[in-house]
Amino acid sequence: MVGAVGWTIFSQSKADKGRILNTGSAVREFDAGSRVIVDPNLKCGICEFCRKGKSHCKNWTAIGIFLDGGFTRFVQAPQKALHPIRNDVPLKEAVWGEILSCVLGSTERIRIQPSEVAVVIGAGPAGMMHAMLFDAPGAEVVLADTSNVNRQTGVR
Repeated sequence: MVGAVGWTIFSQSKADKGRILNTGSAVREFDAGSRVIVDPNLKCGICEFCRKGKSHCKNWTAIGIFLDGGFTRFVQAPQKALHPIRNDVPLKEAVWGEILSCVLGSTERIRIQPSEVAVVIGAGPAGMMHAMLFDAPGAEVVLADTSNVNRQTGVR
């Protein structure tokens, strides 16, 4: 896909991680040097689910699974998968954007209410974010995990 008109190439190397190095000729929203995070789940935009605005594309693919991704030095991604990050946001914080967007999407659909009980299975990063967002409106959170370390962190 090198040189694809709607794709960008961004760096994973330490010196310029998350910065766009090159853009295809149809890319209008980003320039070389822009800082970005990527939504790795690419939707086709033409199947019945995509046309209805649903999230379960029949023809999806993913950067890092089916396309070269996180462990490569350079990553190619379509413009629609990129999200700008400000220069004052440290990369170690910006990397949480993708997982946080997934957690926000699921918690918004659940719409937990004060005094309801939320059971979160798994106290890794996504589970902890879910627990915090369920706790915020006053729900009782039950956090379950097989890892002693994760359970102890969740108690704090």
